[in-house]
Amino acid sequence: MKPRVKSTLILLATLIIGMVLGGLVAGAMMRAHFAMIPSPDDFAPRFERAFMRAIDPEPEQEDAVREILNRHSARMAGMFQEHMQAAKNQTDSLKAELSTVLTEEQITRLDNKLKRISRMMRGGKPGWDRGKGRGRRGEGHRDGPPGDRPPQDSNDVI
Repeated sequence: MKPRVKSTLILLATLIIGMVLGGLVAGAMMRAHFAMIPSPDDFAPRFERAFMRAIDPEPEQEDAVREILNRHSARMAGMFQEHMQAAKNQTDSLKAELSTVLTEEQITRLDNKLKRISRMMRGGKPGWDRGKGRGRRGEGHRDGPPGDRPPQDSNDVI
């Protein structure tokens, strides 16, 4: 094998390995990020544990601190559930308004996107439509080149 071909194959293999590892690391980081979002059921215990670790109360303070945290964690859990319900209501409103102008295919894609977001928020895997490998811009693209997408606002929820 000629040295030039050998060098090209080595560079190509390195590039492919780097892309695969980069994708795996990015996916793991995304799952870890969404795993930190507590479900409504375990919000209060996680809240209490986090504050107990941060405060590190003396043994004689532990009962009083735990009582205060318990009282506040119940309120915080309620606020968290209200927030999650408000976000769901807002998403439903968005979907209803968009459905008046979108085609059936676009509504299906929107539904799939909202399901993936919901799954991620519940701690599941992101699910990037494995096996399809195509987005609305054609084969091999998820959403087309960055220039074809509307600019992302840093305050966007989705």
